[in-house]
Amino acid sequence: MSTAQKRLQALEAIYIRLFKEQNGQCFYCQQLMLLPDPEHGRNPLPPNRITREHLIPRTHGGTDDPDNVVGACSSCNQERGSETPWIEFLALKLQQAWAVQ
Repeated sequence: MSTAQKRLQALEAIYIRLFKEQNGQCFYCQQLMLLPDPEHGRNPLPPNRITREHLIPRTHGGTDDPDNVVGACSSCNQERGSETPWIEFLALKLQQAWAVQ
């Protein structure tokens, strides 16, 4: 097995772990997420496809430690970016959810 295949397998295992831990729901918006579809490829990602979301972005010294990574839909992951603190983004998503109800 090549290094790339091993890396892909490890990434898939992370997605499955996060998906199970979070009952398939996005950390931010609580919508159901999709697991990766190997036949679909990477681009473009469906908006509800699970992604690894770093609570403290790697660009700000965050790591791939399990305590720093949650599952988020690709839409929320892109919307948050790397500059908005995760707690502020979560609060925004909760406010949006309450406004709809």
